Amino acid sequence: MFLPNPGILAAGLGGKTYAEFQARIATLATSGSASWAGVNIAAGAWTTAAAAVVGIMYDTPWNSSYEAASSRLARIVQHALPSQAAFDDQVANGYQMFVRIQDAADKINFVSVNRNGYASLSFNDGSPYPARTCTELIRWDGSQAWQSNPSIGGSETLYTW
Repeated sequence: MFLPNPGILAAGLGGKTYAEFQARIATLATSGSASWAGVNIAAGAWTTAAAAVVGIMYDTPWNSSYEAASSRLARIVQHALPSQAAFDDQVANGYQMFVRIQDAADKINFVSVNRNGYASLSFNDGSPYPARTCTELIRWDGSQAWQSNPSIGGSETLYTW
């Protein structure tokens, strides 16, 4: 039995295609494109493409916490996604995604958090360091787009445009 590609099926039912998704998030990414391996990502609206995971992160952008500004974008997204399975899918397929990074107040204590297969690091030398968080993430799952606000631990909702 032949089963059509889910992306084609969704497009045929009035849904959007991956190409349309890529075009849409490109318009949202007013800061441009950021490297998956990027470190010290400035606050802004970025697109990034999932690839092999690299680098470290202090603390987490998940659920009312903040990561150190020196954290790698790959690790920020890893913790920001809703599950290990969603993260693995993003990496395996190299999907582009949209992330909104915002500055937060400087932080003295960065606490280790184990989420989606990665235990971030702790850090506290008594000095304040720049912190950021991920307030919006939009991803493609192979047939449709999903949006969430990781900074509040928000669940995903279908992203429509």
